[in-house]
Amino acid sequence: MGGGGSTRRVTFEADENENITVVKGVRLSDSVIDRMKEPSSPTGRQPRGSVNDEELKKRIAEELALERARRDSEAQKRRLKQEQMYVRDEFGKLLERERISSNEHLTRAILRERAATEEERQKAQRFCRYELRQILYKAILQPFPNAANLLYDNSRTSSIEEITESVWRAPNEVDLYL
Repeated sequence: MGGGGSTRRVTFEADENENITVVKGVRLSDSVIDRMKEPSSPTGRQPRGSVNDEELKKRIAEELALERARRDSEAQKRRLKQEQMYVRDEFGKLLERERISSNEHLTRAILRERAATEEERQKAQRFCRYELRQILYKAILQPFPNAANLLYDNSRTSSIEEITESVWRAPNEVDLYL
């Protein structure tokens, strides 16, 4: 007992409860004596050290297993968070591609609709021009058949003088139709 190569012999005596009562050959301080007088804990040290070593090893192994399980659990949580972030990023990229695609489809549809509308407008303009030309041609050409019919009618029943006179009258009638 004691370090430093002491050659002094120390003996201990214990009572029936294995409490040390007498220490011979060593001068102890009051605090040490008071501690020795205190009742020992129910799990007091027992002389069988190999059992305590095995219990200690068992406890250490359990604590190591718990620590390893805790580290594995934390690693799994980190992996799960990383995978969630990855999935969230991929989902965001997918949504962005889908948004771009739908915008392109919408833009194409709008352009097709504008082209169709412009084509309809041009058709309507062409149709209006055609109708106006038809009305104009009808207004211009309508007096000529009437004049021709008048000449034809007069030529069958009249003399040349009457025909000539009706031809000279025809331009005045044509002016009335315009």
